[in-house]
Amino acid sequence: RKFYRPTSSTVKALSAERDLLPLGRQISELQLTYSFEQSEKDSVSVTVRAGGLYDVLYDSPLESQLWMLFDANKQLMGTGDALHGYDASVPKGKYTLKLFLRHDTRALLDKMKALEITVDFALAKELAAPVYATLGAALTGGAKFTGGLSLKGARTVLHVAPPTDKAPGAKHGDMLVGVLQLHEHKQEVPLLCRVPQAEADEEEAKDKEDKSDDLLMEEALRDAQVKRLKEMRDDAKKADAFAALAGKLSKEHP
Repeated sequence: RKFYRPTSSTVKALSAERDLLPLGRQISELQLTYSFEQSEKDSVSVTVRAGGLYDVLYDSPLESQLWMLFDANKQLMGTGDALHGYDASVPKGKYTLKLFLRHDTRALLDKMKALEITVDFALAKELAAPVYATLGAALTGGAKFTGGLSLKGARTVLHVAPPTDKAPGAKHGDMLVGVLQLHEHKQEVPLLCRVPQAEADEEEAKDKEDKSDDLLMEEALRDAQVKRLKEMRDDAKKADAFAALAGKLSKEHP
């Protein structure tokens, strides 16, 4: 599950002839535009939800809320409203989602210009989350919970650890969404797991991927010179060489 803020927003008054409520209340529309990318090579099912506005119908505070999903060629890929989270199958590429909200109070629409949406990307392969009977076992990777019996009305505390495998395309701040299946899959408990920040070595590797060969060579030479500078620092015989190299580095890398 990824979270997106709008890249643009527009509020406008609709037709004075068609979109007019009793007592002359003019209906306005807020149009929000979102952008996201599907990076997997195969088509992926995505589910769009607009903040806390979905899963409502007559209880909605708005007059209308609809969305449309387009690919880079402006082909319509899916539509939906606020009643459910609707699925759309999308191949690899960049996408634009337009969300339309209507209400007769323009000030209310102005407050929703930064409305956040969520997009759930279905995984081609499910990620297993280990379940433990105790907190200690979950923290240390001890014996996993394999099942048991419970009396009617009794409670059993279980501890679920994050999946060991990584979700493709998941980044820090994203949410993994799943279920804990009980009693031969007849009952499911929702599970949410935040994607943690990547470890330092992973971030360094990603940083190197984004740099050109010339820049990597320049940084490697700089690091070697700094290392040599530290070695000469306490050698009186190399004071002149130390000063020259220190001046050179200070000038090239202020």
